[in-house]
Amino acid sequence: MAYTTLVDDLDLPTYVHSVLSRAGIERVSELISHTTKELLAIPGLGQKSLEEVRSRLADRGWALSGDEEEQVDEVLLGEGTGDLGEPESALLGADYLEGPICLAMNSA
Repeated sequence: MAYTTLVDDLDLPTYVHSVLSRAGIERVSELISHTTKELLAIPGLGQKSLEEVRSRLADRGWALSGDEEEQVDEVLLGEGTGDLGEPESALLGADYLEGPICLAMNSA
């Protein structure tokens, strides 16, 4: 579906849409083929505009090229999961460490 969807259908702010249009990006398939670095190199497209693009893509389950790997790296590094102060929690996730077996092991 991303291949036929127009960037206009993402309901981006007018400024962001016009910057992308001037850069020749008319379809979502063209947009998601770009990396963050490539988009930030477009004149007039800054970090705030990039976050708006990412948000609108995420609403539809899409991501920029390379963003999938960044999300996997964040999970592996423990960002956003469990208590970052506990190494086991960062690696395994807080939900895993709170199970009955893990609680019994931790109390031993």
